[in-house]
Amino acid sequence: MLDRFFERGFFSFVSLTVFTLLLCNLLYTSISKYIDHRYETNKLRSKNVSFLHDTTKVIIWGTGLVIILSQIKPLKPLGDTLLGAGGILAIGTSIAAQTTFGNYISGFFLAIHQPFKVGDIVYLKEKGVSGTVKEITMRHTTIETKTGSLLTIPNTVMNTAMIEDMSEPGYTKPLEFKVGNGTDLEKLNKIINDVLSSNILAVQKNVKISVENFDGTSYTVSVPLCAGTLNDYEILRNSVIPELNKALKKHKINVI
Repeated sequence: MLDRFFERGFFSFVSLTVFTLLLCNLLYTSISKYIDHRYETNKLRSKNVSFLHDTTKVIIWGTGLVIILSQIKPLKPLGDTLLGAGGILAIGTSIAAQTTFGNYISGFFLAIHQPFKVGDIVYLKEKGVSGTVKEITMRHTTIETKTGSLLTIPNTVMNTAMIEDMSEPGYTKPLEFKVGNGTDLEKLNKIINDVLSSNILAVQKNVKISVENFDGTSYTVSVPLCAGTLNDYEILRNSVIPELNKALKKHKINVI
């Protein structure tokens, strides 16, 4: 008699329900343990871990509920409605709040893959921004610049930007400037090495400059500067630039 209320009969429904609940519980428990294990030694904010747990719970148990409801004939329209509502919600969210939704999705992937973490010094090449990561939320990342100001950057930007993690020792970044056509490049290379050799902050004492982007009237000269950290690099750069300008002026090499 009960069979008429279920798609494949009552006992089939009970079996499917038990199997679905056990499977949902197994999946949620396994994924939760993986999340906790993956981030137990990392400096990921606890609310981000909670977000991952909550997202996993909604997806797994929500899917299980829809599967169970779809097997009950009187409630099957409700299951179909939930699926339809989910589709409509997804479409509506992507249209009405595409940026916000994108930030949460990007935050989810940042939390999973962790290309950087709180405390890291990062450089966003395309934005010309560098600083220490102070906070990673599911919507944005906060970076403290060397001047002490806090920048709130959407996770969609952090997830797509070219980011250099400068936390590890041995940071190298080129110092670039332009010189006019006809400049003696060998002489220029010697002048640069003389300046670096006399600077006690310089790690390298013998560098090879690279020349590119010749536009017919000038060259772009690139000088690699090496330092242990970002702060060391900034100190070295601020020390080398006035010394180099003085030396170039002395040898009558015009910097454009």
